[in-house]
Amino acid sequence: NHLDKLPSPTETFVRNYGPRLHHIALTVKDGQVNGKENIDYVVDAIAAQGKGFLLDTVGSREEGLKQIFSSASQFSSLIIEYVQRFGGFEGFFTKDNVAELTQAAGAEESLRALQEAAQA
Repeated sequence: NHLDKLPSPTETFVRNYGPRLHHIALTVKDGQVNGKENIDYVVDAIAAQGKGFLLDTVGSREEGLKQIFSSASQFSSLIIEYVQRFGGFEGFFTKDNVAELTQAAGAEESLRALQEAAQA
């Protein structure tokens, strides 16, 4: 966005929701459990306890990482990001999944704002 002189996703978030923590990223160790990538195992275990996610896991072993955002906490609006990197991948996103994750997180924030306004 900065190359096109557009605000970054972070600038847009702060402008819309104020200066607060948006999400915490947790690394999921590379590996598998019973033939399933560790991140998929973690997501299944968390979902089984009733926690939702903003979208399905994005990325792949071939792309270098898989990641997913949890739904925002009802108490703090905090989102947890789970990331599994493969083959020495060192980045935070791939060019293909950053837009999808940002859009999902923005939609969650907008929905929460509408719900809060309706309750006021």
